Amino acid sequence: NADKLASLSQISTNVMVSSDGIITWLSTGIFQSSCSIDVRYFPFDEQNCTLKFASWTYDSARIDLTQKSNIGDLSNFMANSEWEIIRVHIKKNVVKYSCCEETFPDLTYTIQMCRRPLFYVFNMMLPCFLITIVAFLGFCVPSDSGEKVSIGVTTLLSMTVFLMLVAESMPPNSDALPLI
Repeated sequence: NADKLASLSQISTNVMVSSDGIITWLSTGIFQSSCSIDVRYFPFDEQNCTLKFASWTYDSARIDLTQKSNIGDLSNFMANSEWEIIRVHIKKNVVKYSCCEETFPDLTYTIQMCRRPLFYVFNMMLPCFLITIVAFLGFCVPSDSGEKVSIGVTTLLSMTVFLMLVAESMPPNSDALPLI
């Protein structure tokens, strides 16, 4: 993902050099990225988002990217009302591109997250279920009461308007149709 850097902190940080030659530079930044999503099981879906950090300038002879562990640190993570991070996996890759003889290291972060479905259950699924129950109750109304047609038309219009609202709130994606 070669997306944009949203904001780079203007805090001046020093480079740390240890006696064994390891140079560490801790820099902060907020990055914006986009990931392809699979909405097939919306709102009970899980998503995997991959972020790749690499140098486009220096090969592995000049720079070596390393991680402290294979699992991301979520201690400073601020909880989100829509998504829950299940895990963050970090993998180091060394890639040889067709353009160059040298290899280039990268760190690939795979963020696995699941959607919190409670909002969608109460605001989408429950009203749909209730409208469907009213539609079925319309079959129990006696034909001579004159209200059978009005209940049927009202539930049909209610379901149509409701499905339009549901379609607006779902993430747009044409790769897979949601089961909902």
